[in-house]
Amino acid sequence: MPRHLMISQYHQDNCAPAISVVIPSFNAQATIIDVLSSLECQRELEVELDIILVDDGSSDETVTLVRDSFPTVRVICQENAGPAAARNRGVQEATAEWIAFLDADDRAISGRLAFQIALTQAFPEVDLWCADAIVFRSTDEIKTTLKSRVVEAERFLATPDVSATNQAILKPEGLVLKNDVITSTVLVKRRVFLECGGFDTAFKGPEDLDLWLRVCGSHKARKVDVPVVLYQSSFGSLSMDDQRFLPQVLGVFDKAFSAGGVLAEASNTLKCKAVASQLLSASWMAYSGGARLRATKLVLQSMKKYPFKMPWMGCNRAKMVLRYLLMPFREY
Repeated sequence: MPRHLMISQYHQDNCAPAISVVIPSFNAQATIIDVLSSLECQRELEVELDIILVDDGSSDETVTLVRDSFPTVRVICQENAGPAAARNRGVQEATAEWIAFLDADDRAISGRLAFQIALTQAFPEVDLWCADAIVFRSTDEIKTTLKSRVVEAERFLATPDVSATNQAILKPEGLVLKNDVITSTVLVKRRVFLECGGFDTAFKGPEDLDLWLRVCGSHKARKVDVPVVLYQSSFGSLSMDDQRFLPQVLGVFDKAFSAGGVLAEASNTLKCKAVASQLLSASWMAYSGGARLRATKLVLQSMKKYPFKMPWMGCNRAKMVLRYLLMPFREY
């Protein structure tokens, strides 16, 4: 059944689920207006929508801007404790059945929430949904080179047949090799989030991977190949800093593969593959930041950890070493 007909039927049955959207923010005055505008335009769907912004100790005008421009948004202020703690606080304050996440520099594509609601109704056995994203670096990029992709996504989300969407079942064994969950696209049952313990604040950066591993290990989770957010990527972000991010990810793996962890019964080969994959990803971060020698060392460490082919990464490590040593960095 087309999504617009499904939503109409839900309204008639008075069973449209309420959604709380949790947005952690820190010094986000430059982007927060666009972020909240992308959500406010979706209130017309007559879905009970509760937007919660958790300000994590900002020193700029984020809170003032939100309170002046979006009076319906709940603003919760806390001392700086990191995005994991901010998201946890938002979920604790939420009362809706479903929690949607959105970061303070990303934007929801028009139709995102209605589309994900339709998924929850068509597949009630699924506890977590995530989706694809359109990656952008600047607002100008959205208006120029990415404009056609955004329009195409909006067109699809306006009248999709959710039963025909391509869906991938998410399992911990797959996520440690390639984290396919973009947190800003997630819609998860609040009950499941709380049962799994929320984000572990001991991690700075990959706390989302840690949680999604635990959720996917005990509940049904799926990803659809439909972009539902505009995801901002920046070379200055923590996830692009190999020296800070890599130790954190390896800590997530140690937790997952340890006794009592979600992958405690997994083979040592899987852990070797996972670590090798992360070393390879970290090498690209280092190379992107101009650290060619460190990037090369990381590739060699990856090969030592798992010397066999890594088809799931789609790359040749020997060629990467040559590129790192001989060619200047070039974005693709």
